[in-house]
Amino acid sequence: MGRREVLKLRSDGLQASFAACDVSRKDQVDAAVRSVVDEFGRLDVLVANAGIVHAAEFLELQEKDFDRVLSVNLKGVFLAGQAAARRMVEQGDGGSIINMSSVNAVLAIPNQERMFIKHRVTELEVIREWCENIDLGRNLPLLASRDGQIIGDVTLHQQLGGWKRHIGRVSVLIHPKFRGRGLAKSMVSEVIGIARQVGLEKVEAEFIGGQEAAIKVFALLGFTTLARLPDYVKDMQAVTHDYVLMGLNLKVDEEYAGVGG
Repeated sequence: MGRREVLKLRSDGLQASFAACDVSRKDQVDAAVRSVVDEFGRLDVLVANAGIVHAAEFLELQEKDFDRVLSVNLKGVFLAGQAAARRMVEQGDGGSIINMSSVNAVLAIPNQERMFIKHRVTELEVIREWCENIDLGRNLPLLASRDGQIIGDVTLHQQLGGWKRHIGRVSVLIHPKFRGRGLAKSMVSEVIGIARQVGLEKVEAEFIGGQEAAIKVFALLGFTTLARLPDYVKDMQAVTHDYVLMGLNLKVDEEYAGVGG
């Protein structure tokens, strides 16, 4: 990929070169810096952007995999920054070192669980735009917070027109540390009540195979499985999963008013 990008930049009339480098190895980092200086005469900017992740449950993570992540994500930043800084000091007029951090630093949802989320929530600019331009008539979020941190989100999605205008869709996401405490069930129940108040006749929820805990919570609230299609959808890693659609018929206010009366 790096070589393809170099060819593209050169076709646009720019100077560019590529050097493969394992940032966890000092000899390779030093060689990469020397190659830049040999070709361009100096080094002005370093962007430390290399990073890897090894998704595994805590009890199953192997020491060698943990060491490899630290070698690239932590040691690599140190080695690259040190090599670049030494060259910049030698040049006498400084330079810029930019250390990139992963969005994992601000997202509480484990990497292996993000494949269950429909949208790319790893892009902070996208999230910021959603928050600033949210249409509360179409997407009404119910948030749970503790000590200033959002720990749960259940959203009621509505179509204001079309053949599904009487049906709402419920999505839920709970911080891993606060699962198993009844928070999801309580928040979904609240959103179901809101759906009734705005006149919706049905609510539905979508899942992919593997979200069995969430499916169980919705079943306890009265949702039934409307369809389960094998290998029907793909997650963000392009892995196929079953598609599960659950639904709940809502009683209108008049029906509630007639109960017991």
